[in-house]
Amino acid sequence: MNSRRTLNALLPTLVMLIALISSSCTKQTEDHRHHLLSVLPDDVSVVAFNPTSIFESAGASVSSDAIALPKQLAWMSSANEIIATYAELITSAKGIDRNCTVIGGNTDTYFWLMAVNDTSGFQSWADKQGWTISQSEGYTVCMKSDDNNSPAVVIDNDIAWFIPSSGDASQAAAYVTSFKSGDTRQAIASWKVEHLMDNDINIIVDLKSYSELMSALFAQSGVEMPAYYAPDCRYSTAEIDFDGPTLRVHGETFDEQGNRAPMLSNSSYEPLKPATLDLVKDCQIVAAFAVPDQMKKAFADFSSSQINSFGTAYAGTISSVINTIKSLALGISMDESSSVMNLKPTDITFTAAISYDKAAAGPIATDLIALSQGSGAEAVVAAAIKACQENTTFSFAPVAQFPDFKINFTGRDDAAIVTTVSDINSLTTADSEKCNDLIAYMTIELKKSHPLLTLANCPFGVKMRFTSTNESTDGYITLTDTDSPILESLISFIGRL
Repeated sequence: MNSRRTLNALLPTLVMLIALISSSCTKQTEDHRHHLLSVLPDDVSVVAFNPTSIFESAGASVSSDAIALPKQLAWMSSANEIIATYAELITSAKGIDRNCTVIGGNTDTYFWLMAVNDTSGFQSWADKQGWTISQSEGYTVCMKSDDNNSPAVVIDNDIAWFIPSSGDASQAAAYVTSFKSGDTRQAIASWKVEHLMDNDINIIVDLKSYSELMSALFAQSGVEMPAYYAPDCRYSTAEIDFDGPTLRVHGETFDEQGNRAPMLSNSSYEPLKPATLDLVKDCQIVAAFAVPDQMKKAFADFSSSQINSFGTAYAGTISSVINTIKSLALGISMDESSSVMNLKPTDITFTAAISYDKAAAGPIATDLIALSQGSGAEAVVAAAIKACQENTTFSFAPVAQFPDFKINFTGRDDAAIVTTVSDINSLTTADSEKCNDLIAYMTIELKKSHPLLTLANCPFGVKMRFTSTNESTDGYITLTDTDSPILESLISFIGRL
């Protein structure tokens, strides 16, 4: 009885002590991440993440001394020497903060940083693992092997610089010295550090550098990449967290000074209409997006260089059609009692709603009908266009063996609708909740018993929702019918394929 009373008296103290220890560990990790970020220049893209949280979501067993990776993840990590070495450092090296890594770079440089909380402990561990340890330029350089392409770790006080391919110890040290001297580059802005601190994974992308890189890639194909982002939009951020079977994402865009900024010029697009979204939102798979002027220009450039092989009239007409489109919304569902191996057209339902400029599309209709001449489909094309323009209905059965499978064309306000739903009037057009001012919308809801998942012998269902406005993105992916963490479930499933 006295022992029980003593335990009851000590319990509040024990709880407080555990809370303090936990808070201290969290604070230490926050300080480490902040310190790693503080050495970076301002002109880089950055990924800051908590390896322990990621490994836990992947099914790893975490203790104070090490992280034990599940068999499948250990095998995947071992496939590449660089990833295998990093995994070894995070999971078993002494003196490394397992909750903090910062990586990134730009077209000129890169970095891969970890926090060190026990320098001598790490050196002792590296020595026992057979790493070669030397001194260069005031740093301790640990080479995994004597191979000149060996990964290396440069210890710079309480920062470990991971060099994937070092050359030799002196070159690895010289790289760190060069990065830190960094000519006249400005230190990373404080507002960026704030956005890279709090989540399992935090990302900030320099959209100017990204656009330059993409422009170079497009140029190799002979296509000019249009200026996609609004003039003031310079950075994009993402916050990612793992919560059991769910992954959550939040993203925002900012200007040079860290103020919220629109991604697209407001005059370059029209938001998705809630009434249009309502036409497809009950489908198992839904994708909808606004079509900004930049996307239209990109397609026009592509059509002029790639589709011209079909003829300039064809390319010109298709480009003109694209220029009239304001937004697209597509929804697809499959009969859950059907089988993919014996799929019939009637097992699939879909609806596409195309919001477009009716006045501008009128003259193009004649060109579309002309293009279909000789294909045997000119009558169908003419009737479909007429129905969409006049808000009437035209139906036809494209597969003779399945006369009940019909594709229906109709118009509603400024939208052309193509659907397999027999009763078009049953498609509701009531405004969707929380769907105003969207430029993109995507949902997936497939039960574990869905034919597509059954075909793959998938042990879980999938539920996903992402919405984007011109300044932010929010979304989640949840694996249903399972209690396992999301990455563990996905890795286990992939390993069985």
